[in-house]
Amino acid sequence: MYENFQKFALGDAAGSYNYGLECLFSYGLKKQFDEDLYKDFEQLTLDFYHKGKLYGLEKYWAFHHYRGQKEPIEKRPELEKLLKEEYRSIADFRAKDLITSQKEDKSH
Repeated sequence: MYENFQKFALGDAAGSYNYGLECLFSYGLKKQFDEDLYKDFEQLTLDFYHKGKLYGLEKYWAFHHYRGQKEPIEKRPELEKLLKEEYRSIADFRAKDLITSQKEDKSH
């Protein structure tokens, strides 16, 4: 079932509809942590980030930021670096979104 949902969520995301990814990324892990789901979350976050999409990285940041004082979860080094150096707060995502939007407007 997870594989089917992931397939549909990725298809929707290709059309800029992110609700499926939001469900895939955050809701499932919030209720009960699953190592395999988390690894998928990290991989998809990186895949989308390398395509210039911040949505997954923002959800990844939020997952770690809002999960509270639970036992730390090891992050992939590339994601750890991004969260320590470029995306330390939600404001960092908003600033990048604004810059990206302005660049897109100028190119049209």
